[in-house]
Amino acid sequence: LGEGLLTVWGGTANLLGNFLSAKSLGVMNGRLNITPSTSVYVAELGMANDGILSISGPGANVVFSDLVYLGVRVTEDPVAKAYATVENGGLLYAASDVIVGGGIHTTLTVTGPGSTLTNETGKMILGEYDDSVYHLLETDERYFGTGVLVVANEGVVNLNYNTSGTLYLSGSASKLVIGSLPGEVAPTAPGYLIADTVTSTTTSVQGAVIFHHTATDSNPYLFSPAVTGDVSIEHHAGVTVLDGSNSNNGITVYGGTLALGPNGTLSEQGWLSINGMDAAVYLNGKSATVEEFYLFDGELRNGTLKSKSGFYTEAGRISAVLTGTVSLIKAGERTLTLEGDQLYTGATQILGGWVELKGSIVSDATVPWLGVHHRRLYRGCRLPRVPQLRSGDCGRLRQPGQQALQRRQDLSQQRCRQC
Repeated sequence: LGEGLLTVWGGTANLLGNFLSAKSLGVMNGRLNITPSTSVYVAELGMANDGILSISGPGANVVFSDLVYLGVRVTEDPVAKAYATVENGGLLYAASDVIVGGGIHTTLTVTGPGSTLTNETGKMILGEYDDSVYHLLETDERYFGTGVLVVANEGVVNLNYNTSGTLYLSGSASKLVIGSLPGEVAPTAPGYLIADTVTSTTTSVQGAVIFHHTATDSNPYLFSPAVTGDVSIEHHAGVTVLDGSNSNNGITVYGGTLALGPNGTLSEQGWLSINGMDAAVYLNGKSATVEEFYLFDGELRNGTLKSKSGFYTEAGRISAVLTGTVSLIKAGERTLTLEGDQLYTGATQILGGWVELKGSIVSDATVPWLGVHHRRLYRGCRLPRVPQLRSGDCGRLRQPGQQALQRRQDLSQQRCRQC
């Protein structure tokens, strides 16, 4: 087509075993299928308004010499979306920047052995990035999009082809997904992002890196890029090893195992939260520091963790060593198990449930509202479970007078004898 355009405005267009050269390729409100043994060479790609692009099969190659822009807004439809898939050995090669979701919500999936997205400039953006771009054509009204990149089943996104690559996340709904989106489909095998860094474009928005895959202890998934900026990490399934120097805003583990590799670090400015019965964080014998630590359920093991703000816990198991001058707070109705010799020097405040001590703590363990203080000699005992008291007991303990004081002393002695 020379300097001409190929645009799909509706229905389905199939390129079958063709060689196509054109100025621009557009999928605006329909579906374009690039089939096996079909090569397409164009300067730029634009997608919008529920457009679907499929690059599928061996020899299905699309090469762009200029901008790849998935998710241009050309109408005021607030729910407009665009989808692009590179699968079954297909190739999308971009000589310039790749923007996914600049003006509308856009999902790009790279899935299957041999399926590859390669970017020469090493710059890929998920969501709004360039303030000079107007996303409603021929007007000055701005619309902000979001981008989701899904890499699964041994698909590869290579941003380090020519230079050190960076994946930018912009907008709270922009995501890098390794495997599959949690809650939508079952975990799938992971794909691979080859890049140096995953980061945010500003500090006023938050994107996420999501792990939801099927890698196991015997063959864990290694994630090497450093995650920095205002980007959170969510882990839902599988076994993942972080091997980058991370300085992002936090990590939440809902399921599976998240481990630190030889070069991996936790962000000293971020949080670490473990929140699932089968969720685990494995420090791999390393020392790490975080701003905040939360354990709602699950396990922290094998290493040393320092928290700057404190350790908030409800249930689960800690076999790693906790350090720092802060306190540990136990809340909720369930049991927290502390193993090993803990080194944090703040108090252990038991606001509810059990603390099962299979090691030692440095300072007193207290049940603040009972006025009960337990010294650290109770190795192997279960420190007091507040919910065991009846509501009537709680009411009487709040009343002043000799009877309440005597009741408090009796409870304290009874707990100590049990330990």
